[in-house]
Amino acid sequence: MYWIREESGDFRGISYKDWYENLKNLSTFLIDLGMHKGNTAGLICDNRYEWSLCSLSLVTIGCVDVPRGCDATIEDLKYILEHSEAKILF
Repeated sequence: MYWIREESGDFRGISYKDWYENLKNLSTFLIDLGMHKGNTAGLICDNRYEWSLCSLSLVTIGCVDVPRGCDATIEDLKYILEHSEAKILF
């Protein structure tokens, strides 16, 4: 079971089977968007369920994620995005 803390502070569980289904669905969606092996994607997120899902979906299809936490400054994000050649941004 993968436990997620909701904004209310309560926890809810996601089975690994459901997590894997979400991973496959997002990977397919990324391919449909035109993402392919070697592409980069900006990933602005703190450590949470959505981060793991996005990051592993990208890696699954051979893409490279360029992660940065939500505490990044506008200047940091601008620099990262200009130099990473990210095709999409989460």
